[in-house]
Amino acid sequence: MKVPVARRNLFSDRIRLAISIGGVAVAILLIIVLLGIYSGSVKQMSAYVDNVDADLWIAQSGSPDMLHSFSVLSAGMIDPIGRLDGVQQVYPLTSRTTLVDIDGQKNSLILVGYEPGAAGGPWSMVEGRSDPGPGEIVCDRVTMKTNNLQLGDSIEIDDKVYEIVGVSDETTIMVAQYAFVDIGEARRTLGEGLVNFILVKTAPGADGEQVRREIADSFTDVSVFTKQEFSENNAAVIRVGILPILAVVVVIAFIIGVAIVGLVVYSATLEKYREYGVLKAVGASDGALYRIVLEQAVISSLLGFVVGALASLWMARIISRVVVQIDVAFSWEQFASAFGAAIVMSVIASYVPARKINNIDPVIVFKG
Repeated sequence: MKVPVARRNLFSDRIRLAISIGGVAVAILLIIVLLGIYSGSVKQMSAYVDNVDADLWIAQSGSPDMLHSFSVLSAGMIDPIGRLDGVQQVYPLTSRTTLVDIDGQKNSLILVGYEPGAAGGPWSMVEGRSDPGPGEIVCDRVTMKTNNLQLGDSIEIDDKVYEIVGVSDETTIMVAQYAFVDIGEARRTLGEGLVNFILVKTAPGADGEQVRREIADSFTDVSVFTKQEFSENNAAVIRVGILPILAVVVVIAFIIGVAIVGLVVYSATLEKYREYGVLKAVGASDGALYRIVLEQAVISSLLGFVVGALASLWMARIISRVVVQIDVAFSWEQFASAFGAAIVMSVIASYVPARKINNIDPVIVFKG
């Protein structure tokens, strides 16, 4: 009958085991939640483009996205583009980020001007209307909640007072929220003959790539993006700006998990040092002794993974309620990555204790 040496050693001190599980759980919690925040942020950054009913985005050359660059185009391009073969609809769009003071609280808003009823407006509404007229605005629910605003309240943007006639959802990113106005209102600041972007919806059955080439050939100093390309460009803002920071924190969490498991297993190994000497004296191989240590580390890490994974679901709900600007988006790949991290923690953490017992001199068993 096989004696479960690893489990017996590990469970002999419940407090030490709890510390090990707790350390791994915290590391796994951080890894999963940070990956969820990253995925949610990428989703937020591309959500607007993904939900606009347009196949092509036209921007000024050198302006690959909505938030990281500034594009200015002549509105005179709209009619010629609309006459090209394969083009069904053409929509003007303005977009700029502005800082708004609401009762002493600073708010960063992405003010989008569009033609009500056309592409570019809010796609998910909480309440009110989605088609603002002159002097009206649609705000995101986060803006409403963080500033205690109600439908019918007013906000001032660039010395212009707007009445809130609608509340949108899914129109926020980590650092700003979208707000929607009639494009006529937006052109008051940008200029009557100017727009920031031109959206193109191709006709059914039309060759989108051919339409794209014709637009690029017909107009100078413009870039024409497919919907997918422009969405990826917006998401890249998060990947470039935030991913390195999150990666550093994930690595730190991983190191903490390895250190805690390693210390616990090492402590358990020293406590049973003579017992390992007995096993070696009766013929146990170095590989068998290593498997005992590894099994202890694996059990600690897997129990920590289960606790950390469950805690991450609970933590995500708290984060979304407390910091309403953040969207935590989970996927099975994130949990699989965390599981893999737990296994790697086990392997690394068991190295030093394994070296310790492999160097045991069996003679110590016979010493007093």
